[in-house]
Amino acid sequence: MTQTPESSTDCSSKNLDDALITLYAELARADAKANTVLALTSLGLAFLATRGYSDLSPAVLVIGAAGTGCLIISTALLLLIVRPVEIDNRDLEDWTRWATLDPNALTAHMRTDLRAKRTAELARLVRDKFRRLQHGVNFIMAGLGLLFTAAALSLFH
Repeated sequence: MTQTPESSTDCSSKNLDDALITLYAELARADAKANTVLALTSLGLAFLATRGYSDLSPAVLVIGAAGTGCLIISTALLLLIVRPVEIDNRDLEDWTRWATLDPNALTAHMRTDLRAKRTAELARLVRDKFRRLQHGVNFIMAGLGLLFTAAALSLFH
């Protein structure tokens, strides 16, 4: 069966709608994961900040400091994930752009099908958020490994 131009357009239109729905869901998922991991990392840093270190060997302190540094780097990466998107970027094709338009310009703007451009921009945003999340979790795992090593060494001191 051959597709007519009209049915091809309908399929393309549905695909763009589906892609946008998927991307918005993935964006929310990335933010939710980052918030959860950020809360756990913050708890770990708060615990480390209240711990006394005067009786520990220099090796334990150095390894513990490296582990703490990894948690701090992870926290910074996770904060970048939950940080609002560039809200002053006039090139974005979403509410940040709409806020800069007067009612007549907004009406004209809405007549243009920008789903493909919006899909590409959202896909890059989601990819970047998940990449930062992956790096943040990698730093957490490295930090926890170092902190567990420091804790084990402190038991034998």
